Amino acid sequence: MSDSEKSKIVESIDKSDLEKARNRMIAEGYRYRSLENRHSDSDSEDDTVKKRQSGQQRILQKSFILLLALAVVIIAVLAGVIVWQFFQKSATDQVCYSPECVQASAYILGKMDRTVDPCQDFYRYTCGNWMKTTKIPSSRSHYNIFSEIDDQNKQKIRAILEKSNAMIKKNQSSAVEKAITYYHTCMDEDTVEKQGVDPIIKFIKDLHSWPLTSAHGLTWTEASWDFLQALTANHLNGFSALFSMSVSVDDKNSSRYIIAFEQSGLSLASREEYFSNHSNYKKIKDGLIEFGGKIGELLGGDNSTVWTGMSDIYNLESQLAQIHVPQEELLDPAKTYHKMKVSELQDLIGSAKLDLRQYLRQVFGRDLGDTSILVYTPKYFRELGGVLNKTSKRVLANYIVWNAINAQVGYFPSKFIEASFLLSKVESGIASVDPRWQRCVSKVNSAFGYASSALYVLDHFAKESRSKVLDIVKEIENAFIKGIPLVSWMDDKTRETAIEKVRKIVQMIGYPDWILDSVQLDKYYENVTLVTGEFLVTLVTGEFLVSHLNIRRESVLRNHNKLGTVPDRQEWHMMPVETNAYYSQSNNQIVFPAGILQRPFFTPSFPMSFNFGTTGMIIGHEMTHGFDNKGRHYDKYGNLNNWWTDQSATSFQSKTSCMLKGKRVLGENIADNGGLKTAYMAYRHWVKSKDSNEVKDLPGLTLTPEQLFFVGFGQLWCSYYTPQYTKQAILTDEHTISKFRTIGVVSNSGDFARAFQCAPNTPMNPQIKCQVW
Repeated sequence: MSDSEKSKIVESIDKSDLEKARNRMIAEGYRYRSLENRHSDSDSEDDTVKKRQSGQQRILQKSFILLLALAVVIIAVLAGVIVWQFFQKSATDQVCYSPECVQASAYILGKMDRTVDPCQDFYRYTCGNWMKTTKIPSSRSHYNIFSEIDDQNKQKIRAILEKSNAMIKKNQSSAVEKAITYYHTCMDEDTVEKQGVDPIIKFIKDLHSWPLTSAHGLTWTEASWDFLQALTANHLNGFSALFSMSVSVDDKNSSRYIIAFEQSGLSLASREEYFSNHSNYKKIKDGLIEFGGKIGELLGGDNSTVWTGMSDIYNLESQLAQIHVPQEELLDPAKTYHKMKVSELQDLIGSAKLDLRQYLRQVFGRDLGDTSILVYTPKYFRELGGVLNKTSKRVLANYIVWNAINAQVGYFPSKFIEASFLLSKVESGIASVDPRWQRCVSKVNSAFGYASSALYVLDHFAKESRSKVLDIVKEIENAFIKGIPLVSWMDDKTRETAIEKVRKIVQMIGYPDWILDSVQLDKYYENVTLVTGEFLVTLVTGEFLVSHLNIRRESVLRNHNKLGTVPDRQEWHMMPVETNAYYSQSNNQIVFPAGILQRPFFTPSFPMSFNFGTTGMIIGHEMTHGFDNKGRHYDKYGNLNNWWTDQSATSFQSKTSCMLKGKRVLGENIADNGGLKTAYMAYRHWVKSKDSNEVKDLPGLTLTPEQLFFVGFGQLWCSYYTPQYTKQAILTDEHTISKFRTIGVVSNSGDFARAFQCAPNTPMNPQIKCQVW
C-alpha cells in the first residue's frame, strides 16, 4: 500500500499519529541545528609577530578542530536522519491499514465519546456515542452489546432455518428437520390465530381444569379435584408451582445426582415486588391482576369470577413471597446445603395436603422410598405447610393453572400476548414484543439448541477461533497462577490448593464436537415429537402449543432420567449459539460458546490489547468465579469442601468487605475486578513474549495499547435500561448496573490510572482501591 493511500485511509478516521510524530521530529531537528550554530565564533588578530606565528598554529589547530567538529555534526545529523527514517518506517509498519483494521477502528471509535475525560467518567468515554446513536427496540427492557450480537446470531439462524435444508455435513438429520419444522410452525401465525383457544383449553384440561372459567367445556368441582395430581401435572410440564424439584449434581459429591427441592412459584420477578413498601407496588399489583383477569376473559370467564379469582391468586402469591428466603441469604452454598430424607422434609412441611412420597412416585413413575434429597430452602418449606393448610382448593387450583398459563402466553394467539403488556409495561417498561421471527428463533434455540447451534457453527464459526481463544485462556490461566503468590492475605497452604484448583479448571470452547455428528445429534432429540398438520407450500405446520408442551415434557423427563447415573463433566449447560459464558462450580469448568466468540468480544483482526480487554477479561471473570464468595467453597473436583484455613477464610471476608455494595452482587463484583486485573497481567506477559511485529495498532486511534485494553473492557458494558427495569435489576440481578459495573472496576485498578495518567483523587482514581484477587 502506498504512502498516499495510507494517508487517505488515516485521514478518513482521525489525524495521523504518524504525522504528529513527524512534526515533532522536524521541530526537534530545527532546534538542534540552531543550538549548534551558536559555536561559530571568531578570534581577534591583534597579537605580536611571535604571538602571530604561534597564533597561526593555534588558528590552524582550531580550524582543524572546527572542521572535525563540523564533520562529526554532519555525520550525527545523517545518522539521526537514518535512525529517524528507520523508526518512521517501523512506526508505519506497526499500523494495520487493512480494510478489517479500518473497520475495527471505526467500530471502536463509533462507540466512544472522546469529549469526555476518561479519568472523570470512563463509562461515558467508552460508551457515550453508543448511548446517543443506538436505537433501542421498544420490546426490550434492557439492551446492550450482548443483545446486539445475540440479535445478529438470531438473524443468521433465521436465514439457515428458512433454507429448509435438514443437513449436517451433507447427512440428513432428523434433529435439524424437527428444528426447521418447529420454526415454521411458530411462524405460521395464521394457523395459530385460526386454532384460537382450542389448544389452550386442552392444555388447561391436562392441568385438571381451572375454576377461573367454565367456558369451552371446562368443568371444575371441588369434590373431584385432587391437589397432588394437579401439582404433579404442573411440574411434569416443566413449571414450578409452590416449589421447584429437579435432579441436580450433589454439591458435596459431584460424581452423583440427587433430587433437589427449592422455593419457587411467584409470577413477579422478585419477592420484594409483592411488598407494600416497594416503590411501584400498587401499579405492579394492579398490572398482574389485570393481566390475569384479561386472560380469563379471553378464555370465556365471567368478569366477576375472573377478577375475584385473580385477586385470590395474588394474595396467595403474596403469602409465598413473605416466606421466601431473601436472595442474600442464599449466597453461601455451605449454609444452603441441607441433605435430609424425604420423611424429614415431610415433617418439616407438616401438611397432609402434600404427600411427598406419593408426589415423587407420580413424578418419577416409581417408588423412591425414603431417599435422600437436598433442600436448599428449609425455612421456606417449614412455613409452606401453614400456607397450604389455610388455602382453599379453589384458590390452589386457580393458582396452579395460572402458574403454567402465565409462563406460556408467548405461545398463545396475539390477543393473549397483548394482554401481557398490562403487567410488563409497569414491571419492566416493555411497550411491544420482538418481531415474530426473532421470537420463533429464540423458541427454536430453546427447544432444539444443539441442532440450531450445529447449523450456526458450520456456517459462521471460524475453526481457528477455537485455538486462538484457547491460547488466550492459557495466558489468563498462567497469569492467575502467577498472581496467587502475590495475594498477601492468603497463607501458603491455601495458596497451593488454589493453584491446584486453577490447573484443574476444564476449558470448553465453542461447542461440543458431537453436535456435528448427525447420528449423535438425532439420538439426542429422538424422543421429541412434534404435532404436525397439513403441508402448506411444502412446509409442515401443526399445533404449535401442543408441540411446545411435548418438548417441555421431554426436557423434564431427560432431567429425571439422570437420577442414578454418573454426571457428565463435559455436559454443556448453555447452548453454543448463545452470546454468553459461564463457570460451573460443580464441574470446575469454564465455558465459552461459539455465539460469543465474535466481534467485539473476540476478533482476530483487532489488536490483541483489545481482545485481552474483552475476551481475556471475560475468561478472567469466569475463572475468578471459582474463587468468589460462592465458588471458593468448592474444591478442584467441584465438591463443596472447605479447603481454606481459618486464617485465609477470615482474611477473605475482610478483603471483600470494602467491595460489598450489597451481598447479592458481591460475587460478580469480585469476578469483574479479578478478571480485569488477571487479563491485564496476561496481556503484559503476552506483549513481552511476542515479536514486536505481532503488536499492531489501528489507524486513527490515538490510544496506547494499554489504553485500548481498557476501552475494550469498557465497551463490553455499553447498556440501556428502562427506568422500570432499573428498579427491578437492583432487586434481582446479581450484576451491578452496567455503568457502575464499569467505573467501579476501573476505579479499583492502578493499571488503569497509570494507563490514562489519571491524577490522584479523580473519580476514576480514588485513593482507596479495593481488590481481592
